[in-house]
Amino acid sequence: SMEDILTFPAGPDAPEGHHGYGQYRETYKKVDGQWLIDSVLLTRFWMDPLESWTPAETATPSDTKSAPKTTNGE
Repeated sequence: SMEDILTFPAGPDAPEGHHGYGQYRETYKKVDGQWLIDSVLLTRFWMDPLESWTPAETATPSDTKSAPKTTNGE
């Protein structure tokens, strides 16, 4: 299973971010005695939209949005 959070700084052409859930399916092939990844398929089960944000170093006091907090405590 997998979960990811993809966000972008705000801007005129900024794409919408998302908080997604899904799974990876991988196949492997043995080449010269070593197992190597042969293919990877990502299937998304759900994607929640996330708004763009304003980077802290360029934020002004009138900005109400700031960079989202990470899920790993940083």
